[in-house]
Amino acid sequence: MNEAHPVGLISLLLLVLLVAIAISGWLKRHWKLSLAAGFLMVGFVVINGLTLFRPVPVLPADQFQTLAIYLLLPVLLADAAYRFRIHDLRYQRLKPMLLLVPIFIISWLFAFLFFLWAFNHLAGMNYWLILAASLLIFITDTFPSHKLLTLLNNLDKIAIDKTRFTTLVQVDYLFISVMVLMVFSGVAGLTAAETAGSGIYSSATWYWLHWLWGLFGGIVFGFIWGVIGGLITTNIQNYRVNLILLSVTIWLSYLSSLHYFGVSGIMAIMTTTLIMSKAHTQFLTPREIRYMRTLFRNLRFVVGVVIFGLMIIQLQLSVFINHWFTMLMAVLIFIMARIISLYGFLPLMLQLKKRQINITRQHVLLISPTHSSLILVAVWLLPDNTPFKDSYEAMAMALVLLNVFVQRPNLTQFLQSLHPQKPNRGINLIRNR
Repeated sequence: MNEAHPVGLISLLLLVLLVAIAISGWLKRHWKLSLAAGFLMVGFVVINGLTLFRPVPVLPADQFQTLAIYLLLPVLLADAAYRFRIHDLRYQRLKPMLLLVPIFIISWLFAFLFFLWAFNHLAGMNYWLILAASLLIFITDTFPSHKLLTLLNNLDKIAIDKTRFTTLVQVDYLFISVMVLMVFSGVAGLTAAETAGSGIYSSATWYWLHWLWGLFGGIVFGFIWGVIGGLITTNIQNYRVNLILLSVTIWLSYLSSLHYFGVSGIMAIMTTTLIMSKAHTQFLTPREIRYMRTLFRNLRFVVGVVIFGLMIIQLQLSVFINHWFTMLMAVLIFIMARIISLYGFLPLMLQLKKRQINITRQHVLLISPTHSSLILVAVWLLPDNTPFKDSYEAMAMALVLLNVFVQRPNLTQFLQSLHPQKPNRGINLIRNR
């Protein structure tokens, strides 16, 4: 394995990024592709072209894991939690949000059955591995893209009922995705422990009890850090100082929970950021809050470039040759499971309660999950001895490519088609005789 020199690898990825920026305007006009799509396209051509002359540089798995734990994951979670419009929950009806739980459960059950049918013949595959694969495909981004939020705001303005599509999708992105990430990490970690023959936990029951302690312990310690940061915020009027305080508090919450208390850093940073975000909405002006959210969004953009750059390193032609069936199944199973749950079982459950669901809401819930950043980070968080880790990474890449090259270019046109059309008024052309 040819390990990359950091300077040479970064220079190569920056060159790819500059070429992608140069042709991004042409790609957007002719193919409606984003900068991320151009970055991946140019990077794929350059990396695989270099293989004709010299070995392609790669990064060791431990470096991927270190970057994911200490840089990529905290920024993604903090950005999503701080930009979550928590005050909009006051205007969101409870029943549509509660529907997100059975929608996910039904989708996941069908995905599990489909994966069981597709991969049960593979040697070394067991129920835990299939369970982890079915969970992985539901790890979507923790915050919707700016384009999707803009289009959903237009739907909110013309919606007949009081349900806010924007808030509904944000809840789906943030809370469902984080919980799936936690469960996936637990299942995949259990398979890695069984493979390594680790005797830390005497049984699977003790393992999951420890996992529950990490989950709820992270919420408790995150709540404590969030309250401390929120109380300090009430006495500070300078938003620049508040920005520094917010950054320091969420990092302390994440690192102390992860390494000192032994609980979930994911739940800690989520809870802390949500509480401090709520405090800022009460004691800072809207302009200052927008400024701080913009800084988080820009930092999230930089981290996104890093994630796509790391994906380019792994996205070689051999991945498609060796894992084409796994990648194809991941995409098809995700689409089929969502369609069956949303258009089959969800209306059936509502009919039993003599209720109906707006078809527009079904369409929005279908197209809202997108995979780009968090699903890749979730795979890189896994230990190197995790069974079938390369297959998990191939599945994640397939869903990212589906989002970047298929879903996003057609998202605007699809959502615009959901707008109710005004009825055409006929014109009486009968002449007076």
